[in-house]
Amino acid sequence: MKVYRCIKRFFATPLERYIPVGAVVCRWEEVAKIVVNDAPQTDSLSTILYNGREYDTPELATWISAIEPPPLGTSTEWLELVSSHAEDSCGDAGGAQGPQGPGGGTGATYTNATPTPETIGGIDSGSTFSNRTMQQMWDDLLYPYQAPAFTAFSISGQTDVLEVGDAIPAVSTFVWATSNPANIVANSILIRDVTGSTVLASGLADDGSEVVNMGAPVTKATEASNVFRIEGQNTQLATFTRDKTYNWRWRVYWGPDATTPLVEADIEALANSSLYSGFSRTYSFGTSPGEYKYLSYPAVMGTAVTFRDADTGFTVPFESPYLVSVTNAFGTTTDYRVHRSTNMLGGAINIEVS
Repeated sequence: MKVYRCIKRFFATPLERYIPVGAVVCRWEEVAKIVVNDAPQTDSLSTILYNGREYDTPELATWISAIEPPPLGTSTEWLELVSSHAEDSCGDAGGAQGPQGPGGGTGATYTNATPTPETIGGIDSGSTFSNRTMQQMWDDLLYPYQAPAFTAFSISGQTDVLEVGDAIPAVSTFVWATSNPANIVANSILIRDVTGSTVLASGLADDGSEVVNMGAPVTKATEASNVFRIEGQNTQLATFTRDKTYNWRWRVYWGPDATTPLVEADIEALANSSLYSGFSRTYSFGTSPGEYKYLSYPAVMGTAVTFRDADTGFTVPFESPYLVSVTNAFGTTTDYRVHRSTNMLGGAINIEVS
């Protein structure tokens, strides 16, 4: 028995279909031919080719393409001899070989020094190949490397925005989450204080949590930020990271009050306060008969000059600001500008300040 490979497709008349290039054609005693793409490994060739019998039952149709004498017998126009003698094993019958690529070769391995022009599946643009098996080629194409990444990173229980003077505790628990953890090198996790240029912990397992002693609390005496970074190494020896930024902001106060002028305790007792990086925004004041509307913010933010009713667009008259020294709950002192409406405004109003 001889085994051929189809190198030019031909039309199988009885089956009314074309036989594809690369299909295996087994020739048995000049009597019958059978085209097999991927025969079950449990069946021998003699079983498959049993007296030229046509295997066309549904359960076999999944691996038998056709039974057909090729045009012009064994003409090299359609067929290429693969093996002059095939052992009684499907695996030795000579599987279909892929077509030759530019600069490459046929056979069990693939070599091509020409860089790929674009990324396809798991094969990156610019890749070259040297003696890659077909299994490796298909695995690379269909199963691209799943690079790990940090999907979360923070300090447990810590708010993202702190008031100036507040501090992140020296001993804090850093928590994180990762994707594709199987592709992370063991004990390759590192945590650093980017702002402080300090490595806080290294050689950590990817267990999602680490109590770290930073040596001292992290605090800011003015508006600022601090960046922490977590790093890891993937199994392709590339570093991946994620940053977490914590911001320190001054507190801005606003609300109604009948007193004039205000002192530090009055400012801190105003109905509303929040941590902002500047004073420009819209402030909501509730109903307060017989009271002024007040706004107070750190002088380092500049000076507000425009006050408008957000609903009507009309200017709301405010007096020129005066300064009051304020020490916050964390012992940080700075001067605050205090703005008071010229008139007592008892109704609710939204005031745009800039």
